[in-house]
Amino acid sequence: MIRIQFSIGPVQGFIAQARRTRDLWSGSFLLSYLSGCAMKAIKDKGGRIIVPSVDNDALFERINGKKDGEAPIIGTLPNKFSAEVGDNAKDVANAAEDAVKKAWKNIADTVWERYVKPALQKGNKTDEIWNRQVEGFWEISWVVSDDVLAFETRKHWRNHYPKDEPGDHCTMMGDWQEISGYVRARERVKQDNFWEEIARKVGKLDLREGERLCAIAFIKRMFPRVSEKAIGWKVGTNWPSTSYMAAIPWIKEVANKDKAKAYAKKVREYAEQAVRDGISKLIGSFENMQNKEFVELDGNFYFLSTLKDARLTPLSDTIKNLKIGEKESEDASKKREELIKMLKEIYEDKKPPSFYAIVKMDGDRLGKLKEELEEKDKDSERLISESLANFACEVPSIVKKHYGVTVYCGGDDVLAFLPVDRALECAYELEKKYKESLNKIAGKNAKNIKKEEIEEILSKATISCGLVYAHHRIPLQSVLDEVTYLLDEVAKEENGRNSIAVSVLKGSGKYCQWVTTWEKFALDGKIKINAVLEDFKKDKKYSTSFFYKMREMLCVLGDMHAWEPGKGIELIEGIEPEALLISEYLRGRDNDKKKEDAEQAVNRLLDISYASRSKIVDKNKKMIFADGALLVKFLATPETEGEE
Repeated sequence: MIRIQFSIGPVQGFIAQARRTRDLWSGSFLLSYLSGCAMKAIKDKGGRIIVPSVDNDALFERINGKKDGEAPIIGTLPNKFSAEVGDNAKDVANAAEDAVKKAWKNIADTVWERYVKPALQKGNKTDEIWNRQVEGFWEISWVVSDDVLAFETRKHWRNHYPKDEPGDHCTMMGDWQEISGYVRARERVKQDNFWEEIARKVGKLDLREGERLCAIAFIKRMFPRVSEKAIGWKVGTNWPSTSYMAAIPWIKEVANKDKAKAYAKKVREYAEQAVRDGISKLIGSFENMQNKEFVELDGNFYFLSTLKDARLTPLSDTIKNLKIGEKESEDASKKREELIKMLKEIYEDKKPPSFYAIVKMDGDRLGKLKEELEEKDKDSERLISESLANFACEVPSIVKKHYGVTVYCGGDDVLAFLPVDRALECAYELEKKYKESLNKIAGKNAKNIKKEEIEEILSKATISCGLVYAHHRIPLQSVLDEVTYLLDEVAKEENGRNSIAVSVLKGSGKYCQWVTTWEKFALDGKIKINAVLEDFKKDKKYSTSFFYKMREMLCVLGDMHAWEPGKGIELIEGIEPEALLISEYLRGRDNDKKKEDAEQAVNRLLDISYASRSKIVDKNKKMIFADGALLVKFLATPETEGEE
């Protein structure tokens, strides 16, 4: 048998450039689907997919015609795979490439026919722009070789050169021309007329005022609406927004109250497009909640700040494509004031949190791990592939249990959105599941390796994580950039892998950046930072100003003049901050506060603040981070709507 290594790209250029969570999910799913189409073409030619293991993959089974069971909506197939084929390897690889192009064209044509073609007369060479971008976007690479290095060499041998993109560029994917074909500086009215015509077809909430998209971005945006015709099954058109993810803890508490029921009824009466049918199926136990009318609303209708903005929460009577500064009709304004009053009444009981979390994870040095195993047994590639497939199958259920949604989970890669109060627990459970999956399957199925040998190798199988707590109004692209930075540059590069890096993004900028190893993240299966939170939640008289005092003290003790998030403080030799912090902790308290309790609280806080790294550093240097205290402060006193 002959080995084919196959890849579709660009990954980040397609997936990560997104203005909405639906754009992000859609890009991930489409790339996974196209990869599955290539795999199917190889299978149809008598080939066998080696990596990843696809035997029980729901997406691959559906692509191959299996209709029973729930239709898959999560991308689980990676953009890069390897297969074994017979002597006709080049023909098979070409067939796989053709399958990708055919599937992509079918999706693009379906979007074109339904949404763009009706507005064609108002565009300027829109069809030429569309065809150029659709035909020239994908970078498909393959080699016929067992050598991994051969494929890496092939990727550097460029034969894909996208054509220059003139004119005004896309507001989502900035390297590509938007499809109206007009230049805004001199043809503003014509450009606006084109996009207003498109908006009339797609709806107020699918294309907001000011959005002008290229063909690739528009396909990502509208794919969920045409999926049944384009790929054969519905993937669902409603995906929770960042605002919805932030509001989840609040929704759980207020959904079944009479005030919420009355509000939901009015929203559905006044704003038909605010309804998000089916979204409850994605979130934890929401599908079992009685008040589906409240649970299945657009996330912007849960926040006063967005409800007051007619462009973000258009009512049925709101003018289509309302411009900035333009007022609604008197009737629409009265209805909006009524909704605002009703939402304020719900806020009297509890306000929604303003932040959500995004988690991104990636296996550490997986290629090196495979090499070590293959030196012992050539069958180890199958073992790793099965292990990763098992992990990927477990991810969605773990994330859903924590009231989150999985964007993708292919092999050792994970991206998910979560509410703030469940993000750390979810990330920790995923880390444990990753190790368990590799050890359990590989250890059980190994044929030619002693159990002790494989366990020693697999002890190096670790995964790193980036986790961002972000305000729901911060542009999604900025949050995605931050979580990628945390994973790649902080958890992996700076901290030596096997780590979790966490930051908080507020409207004013980055609030804190904390990193630690998984080994120090928890003790006896319990997350350490949660123990610190409990200490301070129990102390009702506790002042949150202590966290800022701690930061100031540490900067003085480390002779640091300007603190910034993520910057370690090197303590002066011989300096121990414990006594000073305990004294500050007890300042102004009643005499009944025991010193032993203060010592426990401060020592737990210091434990998560001292640097913990997987890579070798100068052990003579004592490094501490004030970010641990600020993260505790953020989690202990979460900001809600109106407090930002």
